[in-house]
This record gives sequence, structure tokens and C-alpha cells, in this order.
Amino acid sequence: MMGELSGSDTGILPVGRSGILPDTSEAIFQPFKPAEAALSKLRNLPHWYQEGCTYFLTFRLRDSLPQSVLDQWKEEREIWMQHHPEPWSGSTQAEYHARFH
Repeated sequence: MMGELSGSDTGILPVGRSGILPDTSEAIFQPFKPAEAALSKLRNLPHWYQEGCTYFLTFRLRDSLPQSVLDQWKEEREIWMQHHPEPWSGSTQAEYHARFH
């Protein structure tokens, strides 16, 4: 059943760009189709939109990693920096960014 949204809706339910709620009794997962046209926007990360596709969000809170993991990463970076003093070649800089970014 399709229903129009009113101003009192909380926005918790999935809503298409048309403002109409999808019929969730027949909802089927629709993956992104790389061969079909998609809108693309760039900010910090690429964002794609394709009509009719299923979307989900994944995020991690800043403090969601254990401090022991953060400490280990910092130690690994310090050791790497000791063995690779600046100025760096292009390949060394690429390795740094692949390991620590």
C-alpha cells in the first residue's frame, strides 16, 4: 500500500524522493547497478544515487575503537617513521598513505 507523507511524520520510515512510502510487503533488495546511469556527488566521499536501489549507512563513532588498538596503531606508525625519515620518495609517501590513512 502506498501512502503520502504528512508534516507530522517523524522520518523514521524509508521514504523515496517522491515523498511516498514504499510498499514494504513486497520490498526486495535492489543492489547498485554499475552498468546503469547514476547520479554522482563528491564531497569527502563519493555518493551515488540510482533510482530504485537499496541503500544502507555504515558509520563508526570516534571513540568506538578500544584504546589498546589506537595505541598499537600509533606505535606501529612511530616505528615506521623511524625507519623512513623524510623527505620521502613518491613510493614511500604512497606506502605511508596506504598504511596509515
